Amino acid sequence: MTRIAFRGMTREHLIALAIILLVSAVCLIISSDPAHGADQPAIKQYSPFDDPKPAIPKEMLSDKRLDRKVQVFAKNMDLKALLGELSLKTGVKLSVDPKIESERPIIYFRSRSLRDVMTELSGFYGYTWLAKPGGYELNEDTQRAGLRGSLIEQGRQRQDAMLLDFTRKYLAASQEDANIKKLAVDNNYAYLSLFGPTGKFTSAMLSSLGEDALARALTDGGVNMGFSETPSAFQTAFCEWSNANIGRRYRGGDQAPPATPIDPAGMASQKVSIRRTESGSSSFPRFEFSVTTASGYPSTLQFPSYQLRYDDLSAVAGWSAEESASAPKLSNDIKISPPIPETRLWLTTPDLLEAIADQAGKDVIADSIQQEQQGPLVAGVPLGTLVEQICRDQGYACQADGTTLRLRLSQWYSQPLLVEGPTELLETCWKDLEKDGKLSMSDLVALASLTPDQMQSPAVRNLPGSRDATRSPAAFRLWVSLTDAKVSADGIPVTGLSAEQRKLLDDWIATGRNLIAPEKLTGAVLTVTTERSEGGYRGPTEYQQLSLKSGDEVLLANPVFLSPALSDDDRQALIETRKADRAADVIRLVM
Repeated sequence: MTRIAFRGMTREHLIALAIILLVSAVCLIISSDPAHGADQPAIKQYSPFDDPKPAIPKEMLSDKRLDRKVQVFAKNMDLKALLGELSLKTGVKLSVDPKIESERPIIYFRSRSLRDVMTELSGFYGYTWLAKPGGYELNEDTQRAGLRGSLIEQGRQRQDAMLLDFTRKYLAASQEDANIKKLAVDNNYAYLSLFGPTGKFTSAMLSSLGEDALARALTDGGVNMGFSETPSAFQTAFCEWSNANIGRRYRGGDQAPPATPIDPAGMASQKVSIRRTESGSSSFPRFEFSVTTASGYPSTLQFPSYQLRYDDLSAVAGWSAEESASAPKLSNDIKISPPIPETRLWLTTPDLLEAIADQAGKDVIADSIQQEQQGPLVAGVPLGTLVEQICRDQGYACQADGTTLRLRLSQWYSQPLLVEGPTELLETCWKDLEKDGKLSMSDLVALASLTPDQMQSPAVRNLPGSRDATRSPAAFRLWVSLTDAKVSADGIPVTGLSAEQRKLLDDWIATGRNLIAPEKLTGAVLTVTTERSEGGYRGPTEYQQLSLKSGDEVLLANPVFLSPALSDDDRQALIETRKADRAADVIRLVM
């Protein structure tokens, strides 16, 4: 057929046709991969509810025991406790793999079959039920476990692209761009980076480097070059930025600024490092420029601030989602008025979700929030408006049908799977708090000996006074061992430490930001002194200061606070709050 179609065409016509087809193909390829920015086609926002749902075992479908109706109200229960209670109430043995047992759903189900409850949990988290003798076990299969890593990497790639797009748009925008300014103004660091006195130098440095260098800066190796190799516009802008910052640094200080300003000629032998860096638990990349001047003063600039949120970048860069997973259409005819808590002057997310379940007549399941925010007391808020606000404030994606409202953290994959602290220890700590209003020394020592994962669990962080032991646990453990040894006023030489104490010292040093040369440790001493703080949230406070010194040089130091005692009123309020929290968890059969 092809030969028949081209029969009768001249050689020149065939060549022209081939060129047309080739150009068309190239245009098609180019159009399928446009540059980022305003011309970029809408990118579909990731939604947890688009993930495939795990299959339900055939045993569950035919198991008549799972027809039993149950009522489940859970605010404070992890999966291990939740399934344990369901087992006791229904007689069906339900368990969970230890790797995922600390998942903590918020649930308000008025009357659901046990099978429905199990199916909701499985579909919500993407975990799979396995039939076991006498019952079922909830597991995370290999495919689901791999999804977490895949989504983290995809998120970083999207953030890299957004960061470049954001940078381009910023460089093309006015210094008074209202949209960017609105996003930055809540964060002083970001605001100064974008609109501060040295913002124009930042803009000039970034624009002079060009897209290729900025893209390479986001890779693992970053960009490293000699200062003289950078564009002249970068050299000028950097020196102006550095001089302006040095002037601000020394203004009002005791030290005088350098006698002569930094200029490109004096920087010729210096190196420039431009790299991607991340901070804390955030995976959001930022540019970091680092140059050491001839005087030895390091100049470092980070742009933009990692505290600018992913959604903020999306809004500024003009990237839009085809559909929002976090804004289902819910009726605004229903008004929600959460009851005022008896023991608090604020509302939490579980309070709001409980009010929605009660007043909108919907079953609710949601991810718990690791660091719960305190919300203002509200009344008469339209249902749709309230759900949109919760999703926006807490980062939920939302799915709603006729009976159930589901709220899953949009970036659930970036949340670590928590490891709970030992139940016996936590109960001991709460008993001491209720009895004495403070944690005992043995409580603090035990808390400081937990694994880092256990220390990050809400159950440990929410213990009043626990942060004093867990803020710098290695320093706390060392301080306890030195206190037992009755350190003299002159301190104790490092060379005189026991093997156990030396191990604790090494652990403490390892947590510091700076490495300590071995020769400095040879003659170093550890001291424990009593200090007094006049300010801070504690008010005037005496505390212990643990210091590692080499001569007059302090190599490392940490304050050590014990658990502050609660007043009688606060202690009673704590008891009542715990009682109310325990009463909020209800699992019972529906007769």
